[in-house]
Amino acid sequence: AADAPPRSAAAPNELPPGDPADGTPVWLRSAGRALGATPAEPASGREAPAGRRVAEVEALLSYGKVEQAVAAGWRGGEAERALVHHGGPAHSTLELYLQPASEPGLSLSDRRGVALVESVEQGSEAAAAGLRRGDVVCAVDGEPLYTCEAVSEAVLSASLAQRYGPSLALLVRRPARPKHKRAAPLWQREAAVSELQAAWRAAR
Repeated sequence: AADAPPRSAAAPNELPPGDPADGTPVWLRSAGRALGATPAEPASGREAPAGRRVAEVEALLSYGKVEQAVAAGWRGGEAERALVHHGGPAHSTLELYLQPASEPGLSLSDRRGVALVESVEQGSEAAAAGLRRGDVVCAVDGEPLYTCEAVSEAVLSASLAQRYGPSLALLVRRPARPKHKRAAPLWQREAAVSELQAAWRAAR
């Protein structure tokens, strides 16, 4: 088999593509940059939806046809579709407002199919909006979107059309922080031990 062609160096001011094994981040740095196809997954050989296939996958997921969406190239599954559709106990739901900008400073990854926030640049519009790593963007201006590509395109298009206009309303699912139980005060623990000891002596 012929050797694979070497990966071309990134152009100035352009970030290199991500590792296909982890999902290729879609960098929202230039509003004029076209969305390209994501490389095929090594394990399955599927290609992630891109271009006109995004609309097909979005339509399938809106009707709950996850298996067909996966067959069409979506990287997600039932859990990811449910997270976008109605959330879940492990995530809180927030509405954040992103000011349109040519460089929002936001990086999304499609490794789970959905628009997973990979990183947020300090001092960027995305940081000012309150976006964090690990957030999942589920809707833009009230329109539910299931795929990373659709969210990316919606943000880029709105940044061009509303650069000096209103903010974008983003519906975001954020992983809930685990609740840590506080230890009871020492006096309560000593009192509980004393009660157990008294009950044990009374039962003898």
